[in-house]
Amino acid sequence: MMNYQSPISIVDTKLEYKKKLNRFRNAIMVKLYVALIENVKPKEFAKELMEIPKQKGLSQTLTTPLLTLGINLYKHLQRNNYFFDDDGVVFASRSSPLSDSLILFGLGMFDKKRQDEIAQARLEAIADNVFSVLEDKQIDTYFNKTIYETLNEYEKDSKQDYINELKKRTKESERVFYLCSAHGDCAKDHEDYQGRYYVDENWRSIIKDKELKEKIENYIKLNNIKTFEYIIGSPVWLITRPHCRHYFRLIDTNTVLSGRAITIVLRDYKLWKKEGERGDRLQSLPHATGKWWYREENVREIIERYSERLDLHEKMYKEYKSPYLYSAIRKDKLLVNKWKAYLKDNFIA
Repeated sequence: MMNYQSPISIVDTKLEYKKKLNRFRNAIMVKLYVALIENVKPKEFAKELMEIPKQKGLSQTLTTPLLTLGINLYKHLQRNNYFFDDDGVVFASRSSPLSDSLILFGLGMFDKKRQDEIAQARLEAIADNVFSVLEDKQIDTYFNKTIYETLNEYEKDSKQDYINELKKRTKESERVFYLCSAHGDCAKDHEDYQGRYYVDENWRSIIKDKELKEKIENYIKLNNIKTFEYIIGSPVWLITRPHCRHYFRLIDTNTVLSGRAITIVLRDYKLWKKEGERGDRLQSLPHATGKWWYREENVREIIERYSERLDLHEKMYKEYKSPYLYSAIRKDKLLVNKWKAYLKDNFIA
């Protein structure tokens, strides 16, 4: 039974994990929003946060970095009640002019209806304040960086398992040549390395037949074949660096030595793609770029991102209403509808 994933499967799984981590990030943000408004004790907040992965069926390995970030972020904000901007520290007090007036005059001078109105206004002022803190770009950067690093760690470990399995199969099958996949939209620094043969550095100890060894030796010298171990390490990092979409197949030694055109071998082993099998959703989207840049996949990604943000803001608003949040929700809906219209006008017949 296989206990590893192919690079294509790794990319697919990474995309799925990214979606799950984004949803988990939103769940943490909602918890932060509520806990800061209610001034929950850090230990209680941490306990509540630790329950989310269990409820959503998420693995501990995948969620621990975000959990740690969420807990530490809450301790920091709850204790210091401030956030950062480009100019330094900005104070963000829980009090407001409304709360000051309540302290000075007390609620007793108002009737019940007015008391409720003032209390609600004060709560909305606190919610506005907390939402403004959580909207800080640096907090968003913390979460995005943590998700990025978590996904890259998963990719790194999974690709190492794939490499280990390839090398294991090499020893078992005595196939010592690897053929790298090729695709039309390859990164510039990998163009010269894709669609080529590479040989296992231990091929001499794997091949037992003396005559075959000589043939392989001559082929390597004549065609300047590099080792598989060289190509996956520094400075090339073929398949091993984050987001690289290449993959390898073990090729029968006689096929390699026969001199068969490599373009035919690539086709036969399904190693040639017009576009590499990646998820565009792993790439950042430069919104400042002209609209000519956007493909259908990019537009769908933009819609998905704004929809995720809309979902977050609506869940926050459901917990505690805030004028700022209400404005943010209206803006999110406007952007989602705008890009849906663009998708329909340009890509959907």
